[in-house]
Amino acid sequence: MATRDFNWDLLFEILSRADLETLRKCRILSRECNALTYKSTFLRSHCERTYTLCGYLIHSLQQGRSYSTFSSIHNPGVNPKSISFDFLPARRVRILAGADIGLFFCQSHEPQTTNYYICKPTTLQWELVPKHDFCNLNCSKPYSYFIMVLTSNPLRFKILGLHIHIGSCTLCCAIFYSDIWGWKQLDDFKLPDSEHLFLFMDATSACGRLHWVTNILGKDQYYKILSFDQDKESWESISVPDACNNLLVYRINLAVYQGKLAIMGHIRDTATVEVWVMRNNSEYKWWEKIFTFNQDCLRKQQPTATLVSFCDAHTVLVWECSRGEYSRAVFYNFNNGQSTIHNLDNFKSYPFNMFSRYLESVYFLHADYEPVQFK
Repeated sequence: MATRDFNWDLLFEILSRADLETLRKCRILSRECNALTYKSTFLRSHCERTYTLCGYLIHSLQQGRSYSTFSSIHNPGVNPKSISFDFLPARRVRILAGADIGLFFCQSHEPQTTNYYICKPTTLQWELVPKHDFCNLNCSKPYSYFIMVLTSNPLRFKILGLHIHIGSCTLCCAIFYSDIWGWKQLDDFKLPDSEHLFLFMDATSACGRLHWVTNILGKDQYYKILSFDQDKESWESISVPDACNNLLVYRINLAVYQGKLAIMGHIRDTATVEVWVMRNNSEYKWWEKIFTFNQDCLRKQQPTATLVSFCDAHTVLVWECSRGEYSRAVFYNFNNGQSTIHNLDNFKSYPFNMFSRYLESVYFLHADYEPVQFK
């Protein structure tokens, strides 16, 4: 036992000094090694020793102005305003998509012209992305966009643009390829008539795929997961666990837990949340319920809070937004029921007005300050 404890301590010391590229590769060595790197103590040590960021970029467009702030429990000394988009050649920008390595796809929000940028705020780098204009589609906008990082060193990525044809359940798809620095149109994808997808909700990226929750409305009301494979560029429908596959009993959110696709199943009218993780081998996939936690402590402190995502093995980011008050980022440790609250300046909860304010976007980052080569 003493030798085993020493080995894990030694592994902690080695990995907490590894760069992000090495760390991501080491996470697939074993389940135990992966779990170690998602502990809060490890993430804080890794950020201190490797000069990396691990936290959330929160962005909004209010009254024609862009606001960004960084919130983290693993980088306690970082200036919340250290990440901004002021280096872009546009006064106002809207983030359209983000990747956890610190890559963002943005649109200038100017009255006269519209440009698109791919950028890395930690290194103040940016590049213009050509506009995509498929004249034969009659649905060139509005699109929802999602970044898929194929490799980080060297940087290779894709940007998926999706639009739902009006009056149908057909997805119009376009992809930007960094290799050719251009867009290509994919074949449309038809959803079953009873299946509904809300593209304004962000996709969950895990294990080389983008995932969305869909609702099946009919005699039986249940959930499915629509999945897009970034390499094969193909679609797949995935079932959710039978235990939480009822819209009337459960409300489910997708998340990433220790690098895997996860489901947070909220049992309606209770404070109970069940967490399921997708496991897979070479033959098939299955869901495993890994734990259950109770939100009573959280609800007593933040009654309007909404769970957003997992920060580490035992902490979730909670978004609290009360009308007429400033929004708050709450880091809730569901092991001990304790909360760390970050008040967010400039993120005031105005009554929603589509002409004056875009709702906040929250992006998880585990990024470094190493320059990248876009082209």
